Amino acid sequence: MMNSDTTTVLVVEDEPHINEMYCRYLDDQHEVISAASGEEALEKLDLTIDVVLLDRRMPGIAGDEVATRIQRRNVNPKIIMVTAVDPDLDLLHLEFSEYLVKPVSRAEMTDAVDRMIAQAELEAQLQRMLQLASKLSVLEDKLDLDELEESEQYERLTAEFRDCKQALTSVEEQQDYYSEAVLSKLGGALEGDGRT
Repeated sequence: MMNSDTTTVLVVEDEPHINEMYCRYLDDQHEVISAASGEEALEKLDLTIDVVLLDRRMPGIAGDEVATRIQRRNVNPKIIMVTAVDPDLDLLHLEFSEYLVKPVSRAEMTDAVDRMIAQAELEAQLQRMLQLASKLSVLEDKLDLDELEESEQYERLTAEFRDCKQALTSVEEQQDYYSEAVLSKLGGALEGDGRT
């Protein structure tokens, strides 16, 4: 599970010197595991992997197939395609979070991994906020306001909801295109909060 302390990145690249270079780019800030093929990547993939840097074209099981198989498993890493293949409409059928076209600099790679960490944190915050909103809505629909105001647990949930909402709306200041897209899709959902 991804957290801000330790992120585990699986580098999947069949060219040994490129694989080693990508690992060097990341190993000072993250736990890095290396795989030289799609088969090896699938063997090493487990719940500890947060981000997969995946070469799209490899002998054996290609990156496209690896990405598809990852989605079928009970794991949910962020997938960054790192490839010399320019984007095309085939991408519509692939599950990935980011697409980098080779050659990729250290800054581009570390920035992409940082975006994946931020994306996972945003998704976790959003999921928690939606859970809280659901609980609060049920309580507010079924119980009297006086009864709710006497409940310390209700007050705690309301405060947590407001904290989550504040954290999500403050993401706009970061000018991250993914975060902006998520907030844009939410539309007015973050603007009104009823009694919460």
